[in-house]
Amino acid sequence: MKIAYVLGDRGIPVFGTKGASIHVREIVNAFAKLGHEVTLFTLRKGPQKSDLNCEIIEITTSTQLVNTSVQKVTDKVKLKELNLIKLNQILYEKLLSTHQSTPFDLIYERYSLFGTAGIKAAKDLNLPVVMEVNSPLIEEQLKYRELFHLQEVQGIEQQVFDEATIISAVSDEIKQYICSKQSTVINNTHVIPNAVNTETFHPAVLPSFIPAQQDTKVIGFVGSLKPWHGIEVLLDAFQDLLSKQTNCHLLIVGDGPLNDWIKGYICGSKMESSVTITGWTVHQDLPGLIKSMDIAVAPYPELEHFYFSPLKLYEYMAIGTPVVASRIGQIQKIIQHNENGMLVEPGNVEELSSSLQKILNDTNKLNRLGLAANQSTINLTWTNNAKQVVQLACQATNSSGL
Repeated sequence: MKIAYVLGDRGIPVFGTKGASIHVREIVNAFAKLGHEVTLFTLRKGPQKSDLNCEIIEITTSTQLVNTSVQKVTDKVKLKELNLIKLNQILYEKLLSTHQSTPFDLIYERYSLFGTAGIKAAKDLNLPVVMEVNSPLIEEQLKYRELFHLQEVQGIEQQVFDEATIISAVSDEIKQYICSKQSTVINNTHVIPNAVNTETFHPAVLPSFIPAQQDTKVIGFVGSLKPWHGIEVLLDAFQDLLSKQTNCHLLIVGDGPLNDWIKGYICGSKMESSVTITGWTVHQDLPGLIKSMDIAVAPYPELEHFYFSPLKLYEYMAIGTPVVASRIGQIQKIIQHNENGMLVEPGNVEELSSSLQKILNDTNKLNRLGLAANQSTINLTWTNNAKQVVQLACQATNSSGL
């Protein structure tokens, strides 16, 4: 099958380092692994640093409308949004022209604020279209950034959710959001959580971080250092743990807005010798760092709308590292408490510290949770996600030719 993957978000470079870029590459390679031919249409390719088994067609930034002499921030944001509308129109036209020479069987689009190319092309070409939805983008934009063309993006969201053949939602919470926005009951939305590449993340990888003291137990965190990742809770819990058990080390893999605050906290708490911050780390270096951890943590605080499907959770588990995570959102469906990991109440410092101490001092439990975590990810692969997408598209169109 020939698949057109459409990425109409300039904030996600194909060869970028953040989770969204990794998601794009993994699902594209998964389609290719299943024998499908993929053409990736994007607004931003980025410097290539990894292999991708597809043809890439980039709509270059030379088509932008931005007047670089504009000084007002508000005007720049407005023009940026107008650019995205224009670029997605060009992307749509490119889809149509490419289809004329090499026809597609399926369009797969990652939902973006101004992304209409895939949904419009699918309608014009009478093709099935799968829409991948990872977050409530309008809500995010209004909360954390600026958004001037609100009416336009609301119209796009309505069109996308109503007209997609299949919608792939990354969590139950995202599915609920989509269904609440659809004009009628369509029943075309399916939860397909994030996944892991088990050829890269597996128990046989070698550890790449060795603490100074041989008997030191390493507690680890991977992710961007942002408030909603719970790093403050983790630091409080680790400080409490360290007061009871000195042979512990905290390995923080990542960078972000809280980096300076974290360093200040560590210094003020006199924990410099017990904490290592790696800074931003390329994805291919994560397996060795996770393997170095005796326990990996996903310490999310209490959040009103937790709709994430954390990549790091699957990567922790695939390595076979025992996980302690917050009892919140989709995590509760991945982690079964005391079976393949441990769950704690979000934001509960004392419970997190206590759980870490109990696992660290129980070798049998440590090994049992790690083995169970690894076994839980056997089928949670990008290849299986891609296979499910194709099956759903075939069922929806009732076409054996797909």
